[in-house]
Amino acid sequence: MGDHHDHGPHRELPPGMAEQLDLPYSGMVSFGHRPFLTEVDQLESWRPDVAIVGAPFDISTTNRPGARFGPRAIRATAYEPGTYHLDLGLEIFDWLDVVDFGDAYCGIVPVVLGGDHSITWPSATAVADVHGYGNVGVVHFDAHADTADNIEGNLASHGTPMRRLIESGAVPGTHFVQVGLRGYWPPQDTFEWMLEQGMTWHTMQEIWDRGFKQVMS
Repeated sequence: MGDHHDHGPHRELPPGMAEQLDLPYSGMVSFGHRPFLTEVDQLESWRPDVAIVGAPFDISTTNRPGARFGPRAIRATAYEPGTYHLDLGLEIFDWLDVVDFGDAYCGIVPVVLGGDHSITWPSATAVADVHGYGNVGVVHFDAHADTADNIEGNLASHGTPMRRLIESGAVPGTHFVQVGLRGYWPPQDTFEWMLEQGMTWHTMQEIWDRGFKQVMS
């Protein structure tokens, strides 16, 4: 599998940070007990492989707000740094240098913890801004397609981000694959629009009939 990184897990941490990260039930809370960085220059000097960043946002939610507390809850429940992968037989942080960069602003390769689905619009647009419009693809696991033109007059709703990405040209419809669609929404006219954009989707019924491994293949 090649040589693992000599940085990241083996980096010399400041004594106070190292002590805080070694406390499973008290002290500083960070994702998977990873070093918690707060400044852009820290990212530039650290140059990790992955930066975890929270997106505590849910003001466009139609029902059941509360996703804004998701990043905090994920960090709180990731209080044990158990990261050994049984199937692969490796300790993940021996191979990836990962840091927690707090909420809402991040460089490197971000892993965004939401947050309602409206955050997908700015998140994917930011990636397209770097890699070029039309060069980004999205694999979207969801019960709903989130391709509505508007939700109760809201163009930036949690039910509209995929349509905004397609209409802006950031992510073409042909670069979307949606997995797990089910239930009562979206309606037929929205699915017809999705077909016109060249989108691909796999419903939960298809997963039930064919099996998840076949659908993923």
